[in-house]
Amino acid sequence: MAAAETFVFNIAQKVLEKSGSLAFQEARLIWGAESDLGRFEKTLSTVKAVLLDAEEQQVHNQELTVWLGQLKEVFYDAQDVLDEFECEALRRQVVEMQGSTTRKVSRFFSSSNPLVFRTKMTHKVKEIRARLDEVAAGRAKFHLSPRSDDRHVVRGKEMSYSFVQASDVIGRDQDKEKIVKHLMDPSDGQSISVVPVVGIGGLGKTADLDEEQLQMLLRNNLDGKKFLLVLDDLWNEDRGKWIELRNLLMGGANGSKILVTTRSPTIASMMGTMSPYNLEGLLHQECLYLFIKWAFDEGKERQHTNLVEIGDAIVKKCKGVPLAVKSLGSLLYSKLDERDWLFVRDNEMWKLNRKEGDILSILQLSYNQMPSYLKQCFAFLSLFPKDYEFNTFDLIPFWMANGFLQSPNENQEPEDIGNQYIDELYSKCFLEDYIDIGHV
Repeated sequence: MAAAETFVFNIAQKVLEKSGSLAFQEARLIWGAESDLGRFEKTLSTVKAVLLDAEEQQVHNQELTVWLGQLKEVFYDAQDVLDEFECEALRRQVVEMQGSTTRKVSRFFSSSNPLVFRTKMTHKVKEIRARLDEVAAGRAKFHLSPRSDDRHVVRGKEMSYSFVQASDVIGRDQDKEKIVKHLMDPSDGQSISVVPVVGIGGLGKTADLDEEQLQMLLRNNLDGKKFLLVLDDLWNEDRGKWIELRNLLMGGANGSKILVTTRSPTIASMMGTMSPYNLEGLLHQECLYLFIKWAFDEGKERQHTNLVEIGDAIVKKCKGVPLAVKSLGSLLYSKLDERDWLFVRDNEMWKLNRKEGDILSILQLSYNQMPSYLKQCFAFLSLFPKDYEFNTFDLIPFWMANGFLQSPNENQEPEDIGNQYIDELYSKCFLEDYIDIGHV
């Protein structure tokens, strides 16, 4: 899915906001564009109502993606035209303040002459309106439904911490004990033992061990005699690079350990000095417990047994992947309308699972249900490298500069809006644990 085609709704919203401003309303009366721009706004409002549905359905329909791309181009050109109107209005204000006769005479023969400008802009507005009418007419064949963009829910719990809470790790006690046992076993003649942990994304390979606790354990007990190195989520299958790293680590004391987590059995075999530990999916009851924990406030599930029953069917489709369970549980948090739950259970996105344990379609479903203002903020994070650690002071100014922060409350500070967006992305499992420096 092209990123630009997922934000057409936002672009349409900005065009409507600009055309509805008081300054622009005055400007378009001056240059006689009231009729054409009025028709443009009416068509734009009608199209905007179905854009959220179109952005979601385009996953299954390439023709719909092309249609959204055409709309995007029209909207961008419309923004340029509106900007020209605003610039000319500002230029006229400056000229009136100067009041120079010489400049007025020379301006009569230039493109800034009101008659010349009016003629040029009339043609542009008519062209934009005609293009929008032509593209908008094509929406009928897609059978799109109007949809509002009022999904704005944050989990009612503290989101800002820098480590994994033990109570949040469910169903991994036995796995943790087995991995620790491997780490504590004698090295069998190996100066450095490599323990590979293999599992698909989202199973909880990283959450089994607490990095801060490991660091404290190493500092207090090993005293430089041995080391434990955790290499998390490895993808590089270049054996030469692994040999280079291993040679650098050979100077460590006998009994040192390296714990590797990876999704690739090839990497596990290449790096491991023992058989890989294969991490399986959680049991169904453990997944259901995790789902309920994220979908309801504590104890509230007893009041909604019908939703729990639907949730049970949703959990079965997650195939034991905790990340998928948490994501969908968070998606349905605070939603008590049975139709919302049935929409998730019966969504066609499940059909995109090409292999067992593939959670991309599940995350896509959660993404599609995300408010449009969060989609563009999340997509912006793709500019950062994988596993990049950022703080709110780094990120929020970028969102501000791109005009991503929206709030119905004019008195709310942009920094507060940005922090709220981060909390929402975290509650939907699109961000991992972070340190919120803005609230330290």
